[in-house]
Amino acid sequence: MKTFFKILVFVLLTIYVLFYGFISGAFGGSGIAGYRANIGDYIIVYGLFIFYGVLFVRFLYRNRNRK
Repeated sequence: MKTFFKILVFVLLTIYVLFYGFISGAFGGSGIAGYRANIGDYIIVYGLFIFYGVLFVRFLYRNRNRK
């Protein structure tokens, strides 16, 4: 159950980062890195996706080995 909450927090945080970065960036706000949805935002977002991909694969692998 704890793992589920961790995943939920991660997902909510990611959605917040995506929203804050891209939406405010697209409408001329500050965005994440201070530009308008510029290269910094894409680096951060792709970094997050890779990070979550690795976490997810490790999570699946660990659960499969537990059985």
